[in-house]
Amino acid sequence: MRRTNRTTPSPRQPARPRGRSVRTWVSALLAAALILIAVVRTSKARVPRADRPANPDAPVATAPVIAGGAELPPPSTNAAPPAPVDPAAVAALDRPFDPTVDVKSYNCIGFALRSYDRVDRERFHAFLARATELKSPADPCPPGWVRIWMWEYDVHRETEHGQKQPARIEGHVVAGRCDPVTGAPPATVYCKYNRDPVIGPGAPESFAPPARELVGTNSLGMRVYTVRENFVLRHFVAPPDARP
Repeated sequence: MRRTNRTTPSPRQPARPRGRSVRTWVSALLAAALILIAVVRTSKARVPRADRPANPDAPVATAPVIAGGAELPPPSTNAAPPAPVDPAAVAALDRPFDPTVDVKSYNCIGFALRSYDRVDRERFHAFLARATELKSPADPCPPGWVRIWMWEYDVHRETEHGQKQPARIEGHVVAGRCDPVTGAPPATVYCKYNRDPVIGPGAPESFAPPARELVGTNSLGMRVYTVRENFVLRHFVAPPDARP
């Protein structure tokens, strides 16, 4: 009888990675982790905003909005703050201005009509119902009355890639005293944007809110813009002591 030699099969060896060594794979994973960390750190950077921080959890940055007041940031985060206006100059050109009231406590309407508070859109429209709307910007005003420029528009936030938030109606207001003799509208007025300081003087139309402006970045590192559309400019006059 022929004897057959039997050999015990050796344990199966684990397959070795093909093409790259283990060290190469580990190095690649570490490099990917470092890139991810750098992206996360970059996405946390924000363009500073005076009064409207972006929502870090939304694809589009959001911000608190004061109804009836335009929500404009400074034109540049590196720009020096505007010099305080001279109350005597404001009174000489327009109406008395109280600099002792905290400028953050009132919006553009509260300054324009000297009520020094946050006037919302509903309250302001109730005031306009008692005022006189001009049919044409060229119409004369009653001497010494207050001329009001009111912009209303649809506004929304959107990212650089076109992601949009729902639009809402917003507005901005400036006003100035008409000539006490002729009733001619003021050539220059002062202005206030939301919580920002009073600025001016300047031509009333120069204070119209911009159609598009960069406001910051969101948590994904995308630039976020405020976009304003469908502008409507209306003109009103009211007695100098009228308040909303």
